[in-house]
Amino acid sequence: MRIQKPTPDQITRARQFAGLTQQQAAEMVYASSVSHWSNWENGRYGMSRATWHLFLLLTNQTDRLEKTA
Repeated sequence: MRIQKPTPDQITRARQFAGLTQQQAAEMVYASSVSHWSNWENGRYGMSRATWHLFLLLTNQTDRLEKTA
């Protein structure tokens, strides 16, 4: 099974559900800056599946994972 890349809306909703600021979320996944996280949320850049999976694991939100066969 492959984990799907998240949409900008999914990234934003997961962060908000976790009660984190963009800065806190960026630090959690070792992003270089808050602007990096912001770029994921506004769709300028796509978040990797590995980063998405890490964030969901660390925030206990693995039920948000979308998988394909």
